[in-house]
Amino acid sequence: MISSAEPIAATFDFVPLRECPLCGQAERTLAYRRSYQGMDIRWERCSACRFVFQNPKLSRESLNSIYRSSTYWNVQIMETSQGLRLGYSDYAKGEAYRLRQSQWRLAQIRRFVATGSRWLDVACATGFFVKTLVDAGMQAWGVELSAEMAGYGIERYGVKIEARDFDSYTPPGAPLQAISIWGADSNFYDPVATYRHANRMLAPEGWLFFNFWDFDHPIRPLLGEFKIGLNGLYQLNRRNIHLLLEQSGFQAELLRMEWSFASLEAILSLTGRFLPLKWLGHLPLARAVFQVPTFSGFLVAARKVRTV
Repeated sequence: MISSAEPIAATFDFVPLRECPLCGQAERTLAYRRSYQGMDIRWERCSACRFVFQNPKLSRESLNSIYRSSTYWNVQIMETSQGLRLGYSDYAKGEAYRLRQSQWRLAQIRRFVATGSRWLDVACATGFFVKTLVDAGMQAWGVELSAEMAGYGIERYGVKIEARDFDSYTPPGAPLQAISIWGADSNFYDPVATYRHANRMLAPEGWLFFNFWDFDHPIRPLLGEFKIGLNGLYQLNRRNIHLLLEQSGFQAELLRMEWSFASLEAILSLTGRFLPLKWLGHLPLARAVFQVPTFSGFLVAARKVRTV
């Protein structure tokens, strides 16, 4: 189990938004609301681009305090569907399926990047994907807010991970050929600013790889509380993902449904189905790894078309 010396903030600060952070329009409606430790948290939907965003949203300091805490990576006790979930029951426990997911993702995008390319993996956690890249012959390293998670990956896999905030990070040396961002589609303080920051790190015709979950997909209700977390500041769909890329100087060359490696234990935990998890969690079947279609989860390969 990974632990951290930095506790999560006892209270959170929030920043009100007067307009959509993606398209700048002011008109919006309530999308959904949840409670967390007595706080009423709201998400609104832009009437123009349909982008869903937390409003008021967590301040940057409050958001970062979540990722640096042991609570996020090893929360153990989850809240119910009446309240927001926060993080993972035990992130490192998913090593078997996360390594296989990393290998699957690289297989889908391998043709876009030459062996030996400089590749940065953002929000890399313990470095599952960095290890996969290094094993494939890339000059790869990661950045991760949590020093504890970074240290765990460095020790276990022998890869390079810098414990830094990507939004203020400048990679050493020449421009990068590729940047990957997995599982963080809803977690950046300002997604447009973050993707533009990635753009400026890349060489001309460089590549940005990431995944996102279509919040407006017909299957979304079946996912329960998945991605509905305190740190889930935004919810994208297949329409506004192209707006985000256009504003950030990218063009999508591949957008396809992901197949996800997971365990039954992980699926029940991440979707907030804690009662079945309590019944089945002790069985060996709960920890078996299998691959399933996500339906509403998508992998994107985006080419840099201009510097922003």
